[in-house]
Amino acid sequence: MQTEGNWNDVCVYAVNFSTLDGRHIEKILIFPEKFTKEIIEKAVLKRFRQIDKVERIEAWCGALSLK
Repeated sequence: MQTEGNWNDVCVYAVNFSTLDGRHIEKILIFPEKFTKEIIEKAVLKRFRQIDKVERIEAWCGALSLK
């Protein structure tokens, strides 16, 4: 299968985090394949509001996203 030029390699993650008001949230998020868990944690803390801490980042599978 030829994917060059049409697709981006991504990875699907389950991310659990807690909020400042005590809620526990799990989201399925997609990031570029080259992202490390440290980069993902920083992205979650920066782009979601009222986050206390990221509790878990679990890689589920690789995927392709359309360019």
